[in-house]
Amino acid sequence: MGEVEPFLLCLGRGKLPVESYAAVGLRLVADGAP
Repeated sequence: MGEVEPFLLCLGRGKLPVESYAAVGLRLVADGAP
C-alpha cells in the first residue's frame, strides 16, 4: 500500500481529478488479483 498512500492523501485534499479515483481503484483491484 506504500505506493497508494500518497494518492490517497492527494485525493483527500481534492488535488487530483476524479479520473485518479478510478486509477487508484483499478490499481487496488490489480494488486489484489492473483
